[in-house]
Amino acid sequence: MSSDNDLRPQDRESLRLAQTMLAPLGLPLVTVVEEYLQCRRKLGEVPLLTAVDDFAARSRSYEPGVIVPRVVEELLQLKRQDRINAHYLKLLEGNCVSLAARFLGRSAR
Repeated sequence: MSSDNDLRPQDRESLRLAQTMLAPLGLPLVTVVEEYLQCRRKLGEVPLLTAVDDFAARSRSYEPGVIVPRVVEELLQLKRQDRINAHYLKLLEGNCVSLAARFLGRSAR
C-alpha cells in the first residue's frame, strides 16, 4: 500500500486472486496470459473453452498403444456393419490385412 505502488486496490486484489488460483499449477501469471493469447490468436473468434471442449469430446476414444491389426479389424467390422458393396469390402480387406501384416505389433499413432 506504499505510495510508489501504481496498482489500484482492486488491481492488487485481482493479481493476488489470480496468483492464488495458479499456485497449484506452479505457473506464473505472465506464462498463462501469453499462452492464452497465443490460443486466442490461433482460434480467431472461437472461444478457448469451446475449442477445448471439442477436443476433449473427440479424443475420449483415443487409446495410446493400440496396435495396427486391431485398428484394421475394427475398421473392417464397421464396414461390414455398414453393408458396403461386397467387391469394395473384399478389396478393402485385402489392402488392410496386408497393411496390418506389415505393422504387426506396432502401435497406431
